[in-house]
Amino acid sequence: MGYIASGISMSLDGFVTGPGPTRERPLGERGEVLRRWLDEPMATGDRALLAGMRARTGAVVMGRNGYAPYEGGTAGPLGATPCVVLTLSLIHI
Repeated sequence: MGYIASGISMSLDGFVTGPGPTRERPLGERGEVLRRWLDEPMATGDRALLAGMRARTGAVVMGRNGYAPYEGGTAGPLGATPCVVLTLSLIHI
């Protein structure tokens, strides 16, 4: 059985990017503020833990808006790590 992990940085009002994300700026306008904690000095153990989690990630499940800025490019949001985009199809019979 595989291991499933979940993690994301989200603002208190429920956003994971700033307004207007594009291929050039996937986090949108000022979206990097949500992930600033990743750039701050970390303890050696924390840095090793984060690097290990990234190395063991086999695939990422995300929504269309998370993937759309990378569509048609050579890599997704996490480089070569495969992304599975959830969609919803409504079929009227």
